[in-house]
Amino acid sequence: MEKLMILEISKVVRQLHVLKNHFNLQFHLLVATWNPGKSAARALFQEEYSSCARWAHDQQKTHLLECFAFEATKAPQHMRPKPLDPKPLSQGAARQAQRRTELAHALNDLIAPHLRGGYLGRGDAHPKVPNLKAAFAAKTFRGDIKLTFNCTPQSRVTDIMISKGPGHLSNDEVDIWIEDIKSENYTIIAVPQSSDSKSKAEEENDKSSTVHSDSHPDLADEINMMLE
Repeated sequence: MEKLMILEISKVVRQLHVLKNHFNLQFHLLVATWNPGKSAARALFQEEYSSCARWAHDQQKTHLLECFAFEATKAPQHMRPKPLDPKPLSQGAARQAQRRTELAHALNDLIAPHLRGGYLGRGDAHPKVPNLKAAFAAKTFRGDIKLTFNCTPQSRVTDIMISKGPGHLSNDEVDIWIEDIKSENYTIIAVPQSSDSKSKAEEENDKSSTVHSDSHPDLADEINMMLE
């Protein structure tokens, strides 16, 4: 049975060589009595035929059939994407990326007037995280300033959008937020200083004034001392 199998296979191989000579085609043929549905790890009978000496040589590193499959399924060189080339965005995706960048700039521009010297870096940025109320409450801006946001009754920025944060919006929500900023229905305001903070600041000012007055006698006292 095995001899008959080899004989019939040799006929196929001869035909492959004819095709190679006529059309300059290369081939690799693996023939085996192996059933992929069974648990056997190796074929009982296996023969390989190749028209390419390089493939035969490469079997020292990689199985001959694996090498052939890799070579045969590769796209032409000029059609392969370069690893460092960024995937081009569609027109719609590029527009939405631009709108999200526009929203980020618009939000930071609302923060800038409250800071000395304006917006100077990422530390001065408007929070983009979920739960915007908590994010503002936890953040102290440059100059020990506390800020928060304010939405007018006409604002279209919903509580759901506030909970999601500016960095996790749908495309339509991004457009709504930008329009709200332009119409001044979404603004940034300073948080009033608490009475405890005011008292502490006044105490510090009183202490500094007392030290300053003690270290500098009145001019009249100095004149009297000179006359005596």
